[in-house]
Amino acid sequence: MPAAVEGLLFRHQIEALCTNLLFVGAAFVVMGGVLWTTRTRMGGTRERPSPTAAGWIGIAQAIAIAPAISRSGSTITAALWNDVEPVQAANFSFILGLPAIAGAALLESKEIIRGAEHIGSAPVGVACATAFVSGLLAIGLLRRVLRARAFHRFAPYLWVLGVVTLVLWAVRR
Repeated sequence: MPAAVEGLLFRHQIEALCTNLLFVGAAFVVMGGVLWTTRTRMGGTRERPSPTAAGWIGIAQAIAIAPAISRSGSTITAALWNDVEPVQAANFSFILGLPAIAGAALLESKEIIRGAEHIGSAPVGVACATAFVSGLLAIGLLRRVLRARAFHRFAPYLWVLGVVTLVLWAVRR
């Protein structure tokens, strides 16, 4: 619910942030910091979040509407902070993401249809199939990383990406 409310109320402001390299670069750096905090939070044993923890995870998902803030990264981190077992945190994050992703697709459905009419159904079908397969591979990799208690290892990648983005912002000024 928090993500739906935020998306509906602030859609245009959020879209404007996508072209703001200063914001995007800073958000990558912050997201890296958030992921880095999980290195000491991987020992959770809860099979599912408490109602309070689920609320915090929902708020994390709402924050992740902003560009460069990972939806799965923020929701998994929020679950880990609330002592949820790492793979279960990912499972909860993926289930929580279904309505958010479906809602975003619904909001963008006119643009999706226009794009499909312009490009053609075969390329759109190939793109969807490729996204589906690569998504499954990414989920498998993420689950292995979580089992290895190494989720924080994504942080340096985000820091480098953030610094590169901030340098691009500075050069373009």
